[in-house]
Amino acid sequence: MNVSDAELDSLKDDFNAQGYCRLLGIKVVNLKKGIAQLSLCFNKNILNKEATVHGGIITSLADSAAAVALLSITGSEEKISSIELKINFLRPVKNSDLFAEAKIIHKGSRTAVIEVDIKTKEEKLVAKCLLTFIILKENKNSIFSD
Repeated sequence: MNVSDAELDSLKDDFNAQGYCRLLGIKVVNLKKGIAQLSLCFNKNILNKEATVHGGIITSLADSAAAVALLSITGSEEKISSIELKINFLRPVKNSDLFAEAKIIHKGSRTAVIEVDIKTKEEKLVAKCLLTFIILKENKNSIFSD
């Protein structure tokens, strides 16, 4: 798929405008074909009872980064959805912005596998994630149809 720079900019803007990402403070900071870098600004509302960043927040960041990386190389007629996710939490995060880098490992016609590293602003690796996405052509029989 040949995606233009203008399409990448549009994808970045569209993603940053999504309500869920705005709610969590997730933003696309850099986007190339097959690679996405996202950030999540630290705030006390993302902490769990142990005063560390909640694992669900880190998982949302990883899933979002993987989706953006995949969308950067799919066609507009293709729709994607994560179908499997494995995450290893390597260290707790107490007070740091987080950064995700997602890279496409494999893209077939029906599935894609994406690897995501989550790091602190000091470049400490806090989580490693591997996701599988399904890729579907949009049609009226798609799971994405009403």
